[in-house]
Amino acid sequence: MSEIGCLYCGKQIPDNVQNCPHCGAASHFQERGYQRGAKVRFYLLVAAVSLFCLIFALWLPQIN
Repeated sequence: MSEIGCLYCGKQIPDNVQNCPHCGAASHFQERGYQRGAKVRFYLLVAAVSLFCLIFALWLPQIN
């Protein structure tokens, strides 16, 4: 476990706490809040939406 600086009071706090024990502010460095693979799923979603838009644009009738 490492320590980080609180964004609000600047004192050193553990990186796995929800609130700063000194000032009570929410910690923005929690590792627990992130899900594994969220970045990969986001990229796959963007790729799928882009592919859908491309196919839909090619499928639309051409205006002459």
